[in-house]
Amino acid sequence: MPLQQFPLSLPVRQLHINDLIIYEATFKEIVKEKIPTSETVQFLTRETFLTSYLAISEDDKNRLFRRICSHNRPEKINNALIIPLKISGHKRVVMLVEGLDPVVFENISTDWLEETVDIIVNDLMFIVRADTDPITSLYAINLLPDAIAQYNKGDDFHLVLVELFAFNRSPKDAYVHLKKAVQSLKDFNRQNHALFHLGQSIFALLIDNISRDVLKSYCLSLVTFIKDRGLKRVHCGSSSKSIARSLMNHQFELPTTMLDEAWSALHIACKRGPFAFCDYEFIANPAQFPLSPITRRPRSKLQRYWRQIDKFSLIYLRPDFLRREQCDRNVNIYLKDEIVVKEDSGYLVVRRNMRAEIAKSWTEHLVKKMIEEYGEQYSFSAGVSEYPLENYSKTEIIRNCQKALFHGTFYGKTSVVVFDALSLNISGDVFFAEGDLKGAVREYRCGLIFDPDDVNLLNSIGVAYALMNQNKDAWMSFIRVLEIEPNNFMALYNAGLGEQSSERYRQAVSYFKRALHECDKDDPDETTVLPQLKYYLGVALYYDGKYEDCIDLLSLWYNEQLKHGGSGKCCRYIGLSYYQLGAGKDSITWLQRGLRYDEFDSEAMSLLGELYLEQGEGNEIALRLCEKSREIDNKNDLIKLRYARALVACNKYESAIERLKECVRKKSIKLEAWYELAGVYTRLKQRRKAQHYVKNLLNAGDVPKQLLAKVNQLNKINNYNLG
Repeated sequence: MPLQQFPLSLPVRQLHINDLIIYEATFKEIVKEKIPTSETVQFLTRETFLTSYLAISEDDKNRLFRRICSHNRPEKINNALIIPLKISGHKRVVMLVEGLDPVVFENISTDWLEETVDIIVNDLMFIVRADTDPITSLYAINLLPDAIAQYNKGDDFHLVLVELFAFNRSPKDAYVHLKKAVQSLKDFNRQNHALFHLGQSIFALLIDNISRDVLKSYCLSLVTFIKDRGLKRVHCGSSSKSIARSLMNHQFELPTTMLDEAWSALHIACKRGPFAFCDYEFIANPAQFPLSPITRRPRSKLQRYWRQIDKFSLIYLRPDFLRREQCDRNVNIYLKDEIVVKEDSGYLVVRRNMRAEIAKSWTEHLVKKMIEEYGEQYSFSAGVSEYPLENYSKTEIIRNCQKALFHGTFYGKTSVVVFDALSLNISGDVFFAEGDLKGAVREYRCGLIFDPDDVNLLNSIGVAYALMNQNKDAWMSFIRVLEIEPNNFMALYNAGLGEQSSERYRQAVSYFKRALHECDKDDPDETTVLPQLKYYLGVALYYDGKYEDCIDLLSLWYNEQLKHGGSGKCCRYIGLSYYQLGAGKDSITWLQRGLRYDEFDSEAMSLLGELYLEQGEGNEIALRLCEKSREIDNKNDLIKLRYARALVACNKYESAIERLKECVRKKSIKLEAWYELAGVYTRLKQRRKAQHYVKNLLNAGDVPKQLLAKVNQLNKINNYNLG
């Protein structure tokens, strides 16, 4: 058995911008120790350097910063030392060291300073590596509590735990999955938030400078991004720290508390499906959730009142400005003859034998009268629902009123809304925003009972189904939208994605082109989707065999997206298209770019190895590429065949024969494998064995013309006469 290479190379750790935040105090002490008499040390980016107190003009600061970073040499100016730091990524940072004794400052030589800087950086890296996970090069779990405490300086910040667990069949699969997960998270983390590996493919992100509402969008984007990378499950659990909370918790308690909270939220997310997220606030304060059920006591009172009532409308009145207790006297006067149950934040009013629309008119008149008599501060909003209604129980009518009331918040104060399909669309969006996709689908499906042709509901449920990997249900939803509105942009786009996921690329191209034509450039929602639409159209064009069109579209897309990041994901398709057109050099260029974006693209890596063989770029390099691609994906037959070819090119005939005999058992590559075996035995001058495989190939029938030409060339070399 050939020697198996360890599947995970140990990464080289470089200094990162987050190191300067987490280890700030320690780093400053090291600098002060190595540079005598220094008093203050600051780590500055270009923006903060321009606002520093250095006694030179802003233009001079700008020129100085660029010169120091481009030459990568420290400089002395105005009794201060400015030292460049090599930071991973594209961030430029300098150390500003001030307060030195004038005599010491004058005697500092350039050579001494450069040597001292090297010592300082080595000392910094020694500390950082001690807290770095050696497999992933991310921060290790032992540093997380200290990092949380370091971030706890007044501003709000969030801890997000990310679970990317996979059911692996072997240790090698586990290593490959872990490395792919790490690379995917690094690619998503363009804002350079501190990223930790806690073990077992569970990661942590420390995120600052965003609100809790934006955090939900961040988690949704993360889940979607990782899903698009091909991972089978992604779960996020988050916990947040506010300024008020920071004052309430001792610094040594906060890290443990936040970890426990995020861990609890992660468990909830895992129950919501393969791609989901949850914020701890949803668990800790369910009453703050817009659709949180009312308490048990008012529900019990209502059940006693309506037990003998077969038909009624329920009205949920809620004060717009005042607390409920401040409105009790007025409500008691106006509703003294009605069935009224007080709830923590409002009133539940039962109207016997009344339809919802009539109850709505009655409520609007009531609200108007109270405002006229007591003033605007006594205004109310209300949600209305009736019973019987579809398959809803009496208790569920209360929830309907809550959803209608929340629906009314979009119309402002004094709104009175009857529960309908739009109420369920909005409540579904609330669950979707909280990461509960199952809950969102439940609401959307109920909405479709009221209005089966509501295109917003159909589009919403389709998107939720797609995120839950229920692609057939998603596609059917979008097709239904197009039956109602043939030119609906979002439905055309999503239907194209559905066709593409089912490998019906010609239909996908058709839908994407129609969506491109229908895109409203004045609609921000549609223009936001436009870059992704163009990308997916380019991908579909490649799989549909329109290689030149794919190159034209994706090359333009690549240049447009360079400034936004993520442009590299199109490079593989441009490279593959050039290969199909026979442009080997161009193909190599684009495949190399693609692998810089996704180093786990086994197909691109394998093809690049084959092209290196064809173009004479180095057989050993080609073999390494083919070998690594096979380690990543050992199920792809074509990758196995290319690996065998690379072994042949490197004169490793025994291993090549072993691999090729495995390949002949695969129908899709059997003919090519027979030809390669004949070629190997020809090189080894074992003519009888070579002749055997040539006969097998020629007797197989339906041999492609290109392969037949190569076989005939082999016949001439061996002087066979096999027809």
